[in-house]
This record gives sequence, structure tokens and C-alpha cells, in this order.
Amino acid sequence: VLNRPVRVQVGTGEAPAAQACTEIAVGCDAWVTRAGGLTLRMRSAPTIQPDNIIARLPIGTQMRVEEGPQSADGFTWWRVITTGGNEGWVAGENLVLQPD
Repeated sequence: VLNRPVRVQVGTGEAPAAQACTEIAVGCDAWVTRAGGLTLRMRSAPTIQPDNIIARLPIGTQMRVEEGPQSADGFTWWRVITTGGNEGWVAGENLVLQPD
């Protein structure tokens, strides 16, 4: 067994600073907001087809915007990944940059 030096890089232990977002955009965090306490439908594609609902996200669900925007069916769609690992498309009209 050879004893070789190991290079170790020590960081500050802090997470990288989040991107300062002023609008919903790729790379930004977003949260579900919705009047009346309704859930936000996450879909498998950026359309309002009733058979493509894959999850219902409650108010306050945090997500990371991965792709978009795409306009379809009167909405602006974003592909997102929630902190819980759900991935799909949501209508951006129901997203905010800070939790309610």
C-alpha cells in the first residue's frame, strides 16, 4: 500500500448564494400561490389536457425553474422540479418569487 498525499479543499460551509431573481426565470426558485387555497396542477406537458395531470401542489410548495417559458392554452408554462422531487410543467401565473 502506497501512502500518497490527498488534496482536500476546505470551504466555508455555506451554501452558494441563490440567484437574485426579479421575475420567474430559468434558475430561479419559485413558490405556489393561489387564491382560495386551491392546489396547482403539475402536468406532464405544457398544456391543459385533463389526462396529463401528474401532481397537485399545495400553496407554499417550493420549486426550481428548469425550462421555459412556453405559451399554450392561454398560460405561460414553466418546467420545474419541486424540493420534494416532483418534475413537470406548471402555469407561471400561479408562481411567486417568495413564499406567501
